[in-house]
Amino acid sequence: MKHFFFKAISLLLLGLSFGVNSSWADSMPSMKDTITCSEKTNTKSDPTIQSLKEKLQHQLEAYTVARFKMSDVLRAMVVDYSLQGYSKKRLLSYAEHFEDMRKSIPNFNPNTAEYKNFDFRLGMSFASTVIFLNSTADVLEKFQADQKNPESNINKYIVEIDKEEGKYTHLLNEFKKKDAESCVS
Repeated sequence: MKHFFFKAISLLLLGLSFGVNSSWADSMPSMKDTITCSEKTNTKSDPTIQSLKEKLQHQLEAYTVARFKMSDVLRAMVVDYSLQGYSKKRLLSYAEHFEDMRKSIPNFNPNTAEYKNFDFRLGMSFASTVIFLNSTADVLEKFQADQKNPESNINKYIVEIDKEEGKYTHLLNEFKKKDAESCVS
């Protein structure tokens, strides 16, 4: 349960890092400062940096698309947990909300206000979902058991999210390193 809660908070903070200009946000994995040194100085851009920037944008897209698989996980929880009434209605409404957001993904440019707002709303949606999962008696016990089961839908989802986030963070660090090197050269 802790891992999923912290993952949701991480996703929320990722959204905050796109829209907030503060020191803690600077350490979050975001592309908010992907204007390269060569672009700032109006000199010819390094093709390696441009290639990394494109890869970074594609990985951000893959990571965002992976996060939306939460709707499938929530629908599976309704069936697997044999939920009825309020809990079923609520989880299905969260799943529908993620589907609606998936249909309205803006251009994958985290430097735009549109993407920053979108990512923030996505993070808030995860936080709200996690709060519900941890505060509803008929869901909580089953959810906690699923957290311990490596074959559960939720754990498979977390593994996929961790993998995509790791790829994105790796590319972001590589991009920042190459850009810093181009500033020194």
